[in-house]
Amino acid sequence: MKKTLALTALVLFCFACDRNEEARVAPQTLPKQHNAQLSRKSAPADWDYEHTTFAKTGSLKHKGKNQSPINIVTKKTILKPLPAINFQYSALELTEVNTGHTVEVEETGDNGIEINDSTYSFKQLHFHAHSEHAVDGQYRAMELHLVHQNELTGKRVVLGVFIEPGAPNPLFQQVLDHLPATANEPVETHLLFQLADWLPASKEYYTYAGSLTTEPFSEGLDWYVFKEPIRLSPDQINAFVAKFHHNARPLQHLVGRKVFEQQGNTIQ
Repeated sequence: MKKTLALTALVLFCFACDRNEEARVAPQTLPKQHNAQLSRKSAPADWDYEHTTFAKTGSLKHKGKNQSPINIVTKKTILKPLPAINFQYSALELTEVNTGHTVEVEETGDNGIEINDSTYSFKQLHFHAHSEHAVDGQYRAMELHLVHQNELTGKRVVLGVFIEPGAPNPLFQQVLDHLPATANEPVETHLLFQLADWLPASKEYYTYAGSLTTEPFSEGLDWYVFKEPIRLSPDQINAFVAKFHHNARPLQHLVGRKVFEQQGNTIQ
């Protein structure tokens, strides 16, 4: 009798897990502090670094239904021909800001991207640890965000690049070597910074409609999350985490949104 009850409980548990796969985060291969489990109680929409109230500072227009980041479940993504991103990146002089939550590299030149016949100017890039997005329940060690904005409409596009341990990254070492000691005081250097070097070799991506992952959590922007990661050395990752430990927003629910996946031939 006890065996029968135990088996029944196991079956019901597995069934419930499958129905909530969109939100499930499986055990990680990352350090213990990177493990997470998304539930409707553990990932509130009102989270931010200062624990302010989303009802007062968030995107009231959409009532928080298109929030980021998300867990990308690959067996539920929609495969379709999607446009290639046209990168109009050139060298810029490295200017850094320590925001107190991360390090930002600000735009000092004329960089941008073109997608779906619209142009978006590069504004800044910054880092999160661990990654904010997950794929099939797996976080990565870090995530890079490149923020762009259309100068006419104000619409934002954010490119997400996963970061995994590997060889030392000379570009990131420049960022670490010139990290401002004082928050919110930009440090200008005369070092040339190749923005394109932050991109993975493969430009295939997942895309969905989402929000900023920091206050005010504004919605109405498009995310393009690259499948292929870039690499930093374990020492570089640890150096960032030591300075900005766990600056990743918890996963948010899809609430009926679709995630599209670029694969194979793309629309030019």
